Amino acid sequence: MSKSQISREQLANKVLAAVRQQPGCEDVREVAVTAVEVLDQGSSWHVAVIDGGDAQADTVYHAAKRVEDQLLMRFELTD
Repeated sequence: MSKSQISREQLANKVLAAVRQQPGCEDVREVAVTAVEVLDQGSSWHVAVIDGGDAQADTVYHAAKRVEDQLLMRFELTD
């Protein structure tokens, strides 16, 4: 299955919406998507939570990781 091309801003919006749907993460305010180069795998991207709001840090971290794992299979950055 080929990945859909998406801008960093669009992907960040999708990630934030998906993280906010996770239990305990409704108050997450900001995420960042960063392009990375993975050895032997090529280009990819990574999610970081910038502002977790009132949510527990470990809850937000695990939610963001789950969302990242799901969306990595579907989207590729265009910029």
